[in-house]
Amino acid sequence: GLHGLNHVRSVDYIQKNSTADFMKNEIMPQLEICRKNGIKIRAFAYPFSQRSHETDNELFKEFDFLRTSWAEIRKKDIPVADTNGCFIKKISAKQLFYGFPGSGNFNMEEVKAAMKRAAEENSVLVLYAHDITEEIPPSHHIAVSQLTRLLEYAKTLKLSIKGFNELDTN
Repeated sequence: GLHGLNHVRSVDYIQKNSTADFMKNEIMPQLEICRKNGIKIRAFAYPFSQRSHETDNELFKEFDFLRTSWAEIRKKDIPVADTNGCFIKKISAKQLFYGFPGSGNFNMEEVKAAMKRAAEENSVLVLYAHDITEEIPPSHHIAVSQLTRLLEYAKTLKLSIKGFNELDTN
């Protein structure tokens, strides 16, 4: 998803400026470049997963899907596979996803358990990272070896891997 021109915390930015300024300065410049180049963007991923109902309402004017972190709905020490809000069975025309940061030194078995649940329920599970690197990286990046293991496991589950632009709404 689009991630904002300067990777700002949306709620903080709006408190210091305005919602109109946030859209004008952080969202529309990127969105206009994408549109000008024929790139359809359906999703926005909140930097630092900082969001509010106000930001959701404004961003849903431009995007079909919003992504934040599962930390917002997680109960202490509960694995992602047991966090119901992370699994979406029916995608709405405007949908907020609580994604799991499958990045850094995450627990591979925890992610695999969540993937297994998603496959069994035929639900959407969002995993996210900023980029793919060669070595096991710090937070917000995933190593090629980690991603390879997850993709191989997804194949054994016959789990589809899709980007936001490929999701169908019901």
